[in-house]
Amino acid sequence: MRIARSDYLWFAVRVTAGAEDPLWLLQHSLPSPFRLEGTLGLAALPGFGLRVSDRAGVRRQEFDSAWARAEHAYAMVHRTMMDRASAEGWVGIRAAQVDLRGTRILIAGPPGAGKTTLALGLAARGGTIGSDEVVLLREGHALALPRRLRLLHDATTHLPERARESAVELPYAPPVDAVDPGRLTPSPPLVAPRVPELLVLLTPGTHDPIVSEASPLQVIAELSTGAAPMSPDRGKLIGELSRLQRNARCVRLTGRADDHGVDALESLV
Repeated sequence: MRIARSDYLWFAVRVTAGAEDPLWLLQHSLPSPFRLEGTLGLAALPGFGLRVSDRAGVRRQEFDSAWARAEHAYAMVHRTMMDRASAEGWVGIRAAQVDLRGTRILIAGPPGAGKTTLALGLAARGGTIGSDEVVLLREGHALALPRRLRLLHDATTHLPERARESAVELPYAPPVDAVDPGRLTPSPPLVAPRVPELLVLLTPGTHDPIVSEASPLQVIAELSTGAAPMSPDRGKLIGELSRLQRNARCVRLTGRADDHGVDALESLV
């Protein structure tokens, strides 16, 4: 059995499991910018059981498979983190966050739009990835929600060796790997809240990528729709999106999320 701890902004998650257990989907090496206030313990038990320990005590749950156990644990950690974020006044949007040459970039779009691909492309050019799926907003600041990056198995061949070694294969078709973003760099970066300077709305397409300016109405309409399940306080969400579009340059990237798209984004920094 292995034991490892990961920071999830306001609390730590301690996983105890065998080396090949999918519970390691929860492990990453990104440090928290905040003081940790508690620990959520998740231990794999024989027969697909899960022992959960937190401030409320210790409880045991049973599942039909190791993957069902891991998916439940992941959902529980994400829900706990989002509940705490909401209590602290943050709202969530579906976006990747990358810091490149002093510029914080948010790349927004639905699942499959190319957020992770573009984020990895910018990381290969010196950027730091905070998240590839959810970013929190509060008073104009952006804060990445930590998790492993999801990317097609074939795409991992281009990653640094230490990142490839961290991959957990997910049971999808085509095969998808979950990779520790902290292993993309020699040492895990500390990604703290700050004001983003560039917001990119993705519109997938089959043609070469084209960059155009995005209007405030487009920003609010598209991001509020995707963020609704994560941010039930719609009034606060609209307020944060209004602040975001005032503080950051807002553009739309239409077309393929490929190297040409990375070129286009890099030229804006």
